[in-house]
Amino acid sequence: MTLVLPGFPPTVYRYPLARVTYGEAEIAAVERTLRAGRTTMGPQVEAFEAGFASLVGAHEAVMVNSGSSADLLCAFALGPPLRGLDEILVPAVTWPTQVWACVLAGYRVRLVDVDPATLQMDPVDLDRKRTWRTRAVFATHVLGACGSMDVLAGLCASHELDLVEDCCEALGTRWKGRHVGTFGVAGAFSFFFSHVLSTMEGGMVVTDDPDTARLLRLWRNHGWEPQPGQHFAFPTWGMNLRPTEAQGAFGTVQLAKLPEFLKWRSNNFVLLASVTYEEYPEVFHPAPYVEGCDPAWHAFPLTVREDAPFTKHELCAYLEQRGVETRPLIAGNLARQPALREESRVRSGDLPGADAVHDRAVYIGLASHDDPEGTGYVGDCVRDFVAGGARA
Repeated sequence: MTLVLPGFPPTVYRYPLARVTYGEAEIAAVERTLRAGRTTMGPQVEAFEAGFASLVGAHEAVMVNSGSSADLLCAFALGPPLRGLDEILVPAVTWPTQVWACVLAGYRVRLVDVDPATLQMDPVDLDRKRTWRTRAVFATHVLGACGSMDVLAGLCASHELDLVEDCCEALGTRWKGRHVGTFGVAGAFSFFFSHVLSTMEGGMVVTDDPDTARLLRLWRNHGWEPQPGQHFAFPTWGMNLRPTEAQGAFGTVQLAKLPEFLKWRSNNFVLLASVTYEEYPEVFHPAPYVEGCDPAWHAFPLTVREDAPFTKHELCAYLEQRGVETRPLIAGNLARQPALREESRVRSGDLPGADAVHDRAVYIGLASHDDPEGTGYVGDCVRDFVAGGARA
């Protein structure tokens, strides 16, 4: 069975991980940039940056070509390793390019365990992993939720550690009313196709420091800063991480739709929770809520209890057979990925929480539109599976 949305070809899944959220308004905005003869970043990108900064309550927003590039600039925003302070603490459950961003910026990485009940970084293990070499904490807000920012920011402040935030899955997430991404030196966001706000590919870095923002803009654009009498002036090093005008125009249209997207994702999360966690608490862990967090759900996680009569893999196989697309929770425990097992600049130690996520957690999609049919179908599939459908 397939999902068909008006004007778009069908997907191969009845309930896919990601769905098209753009329409004629985005297409028309992109077309206008092409007809204007603008390709690389210009006024459309600047307008999107201004709107985004206003949305999250940051003084500055700098658009780049991907969320991974946003992470890279966040790592460089910490400055070079100094006086032996050459290690950054990163959660073991995150996307790999967050780790490589730190490595490319010259740092070692120590992986911190996560709490499988919340999916967020474990502050106890974070404090345990902290050493005299620790320069910063690079937090990840997993699946649009967050841990206690009071605890995390307080720990960083008490030990004079810089804080940067990966919010690639957490646009719209707030801690006690304050948007994530605004608690530290800088915050990274992603606008990949599957995310709540999409520019197909794209990312943003937010900061409250104008000097940091200037460096971010230089680094994304070859280190180039035209000056009087010298148009091709390069006051610092740089890369080419520039977005396009089409991405900026696309993002501005999506920004106006964001409240509606977030509303429907929240409603659909509640519907899915009612047919999984709440209907079968004996086999699924409850939703990963942390009091004080107002989540902006990126996807719908399912964590199978250790004593459940089935495994995560059996559940996924059955759902896939029924046309419900599944995937690991981000990339599972990164310490178990081949590239990191062989990387001397990345250390971990025991990670029982991340192992639990790796072995027992998956996620499925979450639509940005009203989806009673899709959530109801997932409920039917889960009901059949728990009743023995996978083993019938």
